Amino acid sequence: MERDDDKTLLRGTATRTSPSGHEPGNRYGETSLPIGMRLGEFEIAGLIGKGGFGIVYLAYDHSLDRHVALKEYMPSGIASRTATMNVTASLPHYSDIFAAGLRSFMNEARLLARFDSPSLVKVHRFWEANGTAYMVMPFYEGVTLKEAYLSGKITPHEAWVRTLLDSLLGALETIHREHCLHRDIAPDNILLCKDGSPLLLDFGAARRVISDLTHMPTVIVKPGFAPIEQYTDISALKQGPWTDIYALAAVVYYLIAGKPPPDSMSRVIDDEMVPARVAGKGAFSERFLAIIDHALAVRPEQRIRSAEALRQELALADATCAEPPPASRQPNPVPPTPAVEPADSVRSSMRDAAPASAVVEPTRPETAHKVKTAALRPWPYALRVAAAIAILGASWLIGVQVSVNNLYDNLLFGDRDGVEGYLEAGGSPDTRNGVGQTPLMKAAMFGDTALVNKLLAAGADVNAQSNVGESALWVAAYHGHPKVVRTLLAAGAEWNMRYAEKTPLDAARSQGHTDIVEILIQAGARQ
Repeated sequence: MERDDDKTLLRGTATRTSPSGHEPGNRYGETSLPIGMRLGEFEIAGLIGKGGFGIVYLAYDHSLDRHVALKEYMPSGIASRTATMNVTASLPHYSDIFAAGLRSFMNEARLLARFDSPSLVKVHRFWEANGTAYMVMPFYEGVTLKEAYLSGKITPHEAWVRTLLDSLLGALETIHREHCLHRDIAPDNILLCKDGSPLLLDFGAARRVISDLTHMPTVIVKPGFAPIEQYTDISALKQGPWTDIYALAAVVYYLIAGKPPPDSMSRVIDDEMVPARVAGKGAFSERFLAIIDHALAVRPEQRIRSAEALRQELALADATCAEPPPASRQPNPVPPTPAVEPADSVRSSMRDAAPASAVVEPTRPETAHKVKTAALRPWPYALRVAAAIAILGASWLIGVQVSVNNLYDNLLFGDRDGVEGYLEAGGSPDTRNGVGQTPLMKAAMFGDTALVNKLLAAGADVNAQSNVGESALWVAAYHGHPKVVRTLLAAGAEWNMRYAEKTPLDAARSQGHTDIVEILIQAGARQ
């Protein structure tokens, strides 16, 4: 898949050229604006990043005599540039999608311009021209948190991580006050500026809108950092501030454990996440690690509910640490999250959410290595899922053939019996939903090897592709499920099938799944 270099990832890697000494012409390909081109007072001076949904240039602001970053809305695959440098939908049936993405790009720019937080990207100007839109931001120089960590430029300790967390919580508080969500927090979306301060990079709102309209959700979610509610829109799993809290806690977990938590889809089926209390034992305080585990609860209603609530838990932990308990007294568990009343309409998704006071007791370290799915499915939750299925008019138990969307719901909650009932009732293993996805693709996404084997035994087409070209092998490689990858390859999956112009090998590499890269290369995969 495409690297997200269309984000405001301004690392000082662009080629700087003086306004008068540039070499005219386009050295970056036909889709990019040529060096020397003027957009009002801004002169294109270099290329910072180019991704699937936009291009970020280094530009020179002649009016204020400074370099800036200029971002252009340019969604590849659905847009093209004319000889006059105008941008237009590449095919007539992409016109509505292109226009929706453009509106979202402008809304995002307008929102960022209104925000006032030192840890959020600032937008100086934004406008529409040449059939597309642009936004101008400061030219931030630094490296991403992921780059800094992998290169050894930082050695996270608790004081440093808590300072980072404090700054990013300030950014989330600003965002959530405007009834918005970020939904893309990850180590590669946090810039560490030269002075060490963190910057939460932009939302990629146009990217989400286009992906929603073209049914390409795998481009948006980041495995390990995206919570379960970002994978589905069923009513039992609303998105809200807690969605960003999970992702932020996953970033902290990454710094503690050296790797992200397992994909949240896998955690629902069989939670093999080593708790932060275990991964960081001895290097971080127990109370701090317990709070991170609380924020990483799989089920949204059991999670810390807001940035303010997370601050309160951290402050309370500090206060408790200041007065150590007597040796004869056991440490108190993580305090319950205060009942913080969320705003009425964060994405209109919080109205029916569970009470903010719902909490989960910390799991004992000796039993925390593996929390089975059964512990995640109390009756109230199961009833909500059953109600959602009933509303959709489906019934696995009486053998009525249901849509793949309901199969998705059963898969989501680890209900293999429901899938077996579907197959036993004569349901096709290759039934497709509205975007051409098959049950095998969904099972591969969740990393459920047993279910993958059941579907293959039932005759599922191992090389079926969705409407946009994703295959079960591509999805498994992207989401980091080596057992599923091996199973699919053994069943005859083709390693060279492409989605978004990328092979499964490209997908695995883009996510850092080195074990899957080796498996695919051994199977004959090559660029």
